[in-house]
Amino acid sequence: MFSFFRKAWIPISWLLASHLATLWPKDKMPDEKIEWFPHFDKLVHFSIYFGMVFSVLAWLLLNGKINAQKKWAWGFLVLGFAILDGYLVEILQRMPFIHRDYDLEDVVFDAVGAVAGLLVVMWFQVWFWAKEKPLWKQGP
Repeated sequence: MFSFFRKAWIPISWLLASHLATLWPKDKMPDEKIEWFPHFDKLVHFSIYFGMVFSVLAWLLLNGKINAQKKWAWGFLVLGFAILDGYLVEILQRMPFIHRDYDLEDVVFDAVGAVAGLLVVMWFQVWFWAKEKPLWKQGP
C-alpha cells in the first residue's frame, strides 16, 4: 500500500525540492504571485513540512531503520530538526542573495505541518504498518 515510501529517493527528493523552492532568490522568481485564496502560502508551508516529516519517518519505519519501541524518540528528533529547519530557512530568506521576506507565521505553519506529519505517520504505523499485529487486524 505504501511501498512508494520505502524508496530512499522520496524523502531525499522532498528535502531537496522543498529547500530549492523556499530558498530560490526573489529576483529569479516570476513577478506574479500565486494566491488561489487568502493565505495560500501558509497552506504551502504546512504541506512542505508535513511531507518532509511524513516521508522521512515513513522511510525509516517501513524499512525497519527504527524499531517500534523507539519510534516516538526518532519522531521527536525528526520533528525537532524539521522545526529548526523551518526557522533557519526563514532566516536564510532574509540574506541579500535570496532577498525574500521573513515571516514568523511561516515558521508556525512549518511547525504545525511537521507535527501533523509526525502524528499521521505514527497513526499509519500503528494501524497499517506494525509488523506484529496491526490494530485493524486484531479481533474484539
